[in-house]
Amino acid sequence: MPSMNSTSLSPERRCCDYKKLNLLALGGTLVYAGYLLGSMENGAESVFAAVNSAFTNSDGSDDGTVGGLRAASPSASWDTRLTNSGSWDIGMGEEDEDDHLELQSAHVEKSAPSYANGPVIYKHDGPVSTINLIGERHSGTNWITDHLVDCFGDQIQVQTNFTRFKHWFQIDDEYYRNESAVVIAMFRDPYDWVEAMRERPHHAHDHIGMEWKDFVTKPWVGPRGPADKIKLQKSKEDGKPIENAGCLAGYKFDEVVPCSLEDSVTNEGYSNYMYELMHDGSHRAYGSIIDLRREKILNFLQIPKFHGVRAFFPERYEALNLRGTAGLLAQLEEVTGLKAKCEPFKGTGAVTHKGVDPEYTKWMNKFVDWDVEGMVGYVQREPVPWTPPTPVEAAAETSVSPAI
Repeated sequence: MPSMNSTSLSPERRCCDYKKLNLLALGGTLVYAGYLLGSMENGAESVFAAVNSAFTNSDGSDDGTVGGLRAASPSASWDTRLTNSGSWDIGMGEEDEDDHLELQSAHVEKSAPSYANGPVIYKHDGPVSTINLIGERHSGTNWITDHLVDCFGDQIQVQTNFTRFKHWFQIDDEYYRNESAVVIAMFRDPYDWVEAMRERPHHAHDHIGMEWKDFVTKPWVGPRGPADKIKLQKSKEDGKPIENAGCLAGYKFDEVVPCSLEDSVTNEGYSNYMYELMHDGSHRAYGSIIDLRREKILNFLQIPKFHGVRAFFPERYEALNLRGTAGLLAQLEEVTGLKAKCEPFKGTGAVTHKGVDPEYTKWMNKFVDWDVEGMVGYVQREPVPWTPPTPVEAAAETSVSPAI
């Protein structure tokens, strides 16, 4: 079992505690999760039947709406295969430095799975004012943002935020918009994403230059700076709750490190210093980057219920890279009523994965919350033989500025 510091629990215990702590929040996503998982298993037609059966309008009308949301066409279902083992096999600016360009080296595993379009959920017809891209670092947001600016940028605003900047936890703000935002949430394969974050941990300066095991077992936090310490001291002197202090990205003091802009120093190539703390107001750090990922997935999957959301598209980087972007553009045209003024990216027909230590794959298989990963279509992979890169190759991989 990986060692954690005294402020974080073991992965097994964290898993159990998280399930308790997030029971209420998770309950709100169960129907949506059932939609995702059901479409994987049963195909689109049975999923839409099940969803429509579970959510009927109070007036008994049959207008294609589902609990106030309208389901997309069957072509928008996740496409996966059930293997004999019973597991789901889908095969396989400086800021963000997303890497659409997979590193072309001998350390990349290739496969050609069958991905289909992700599900689209959108509300009753109405005007659309913005297209909003969100997603964690290294998840394809730069690539897709640039593409959509080319396609729709002279007709509609394409933004890299929703209620917060694209990488951070989003919040539901009833005063934010008037049901007019099309939100696209990008996700990336967990093995590749964690490794990309290890190679270049944007914002996470306390995790730079670490080997994989140290990286995944180090709590996701760094030290507070002098400005934050002054805030703490002043709070004690004034007798005012520190959690009410305004902080970076609209967070409270117990939700982010640092709170103060002065402490959020920029490290060239790694963006400004900032760690999100546990999304429960406890002032505790996530015990591992995989715990942050789990909560971020759950947060993003709640966005269809947020105020201001006209449409929601959960998209996997691998799926877009494999099949191209024509399907996504067509769905955006349908929802917005606009015509894309660009050529779609053509699919590569294959998905490339980073070559990683088999022990890393085993660790991920053991400690990642695969139930949550399954909500966005990801499953475990078997470890594969691996030749460690030479120091020169490793330095080249870390220094490349990818475009996803």
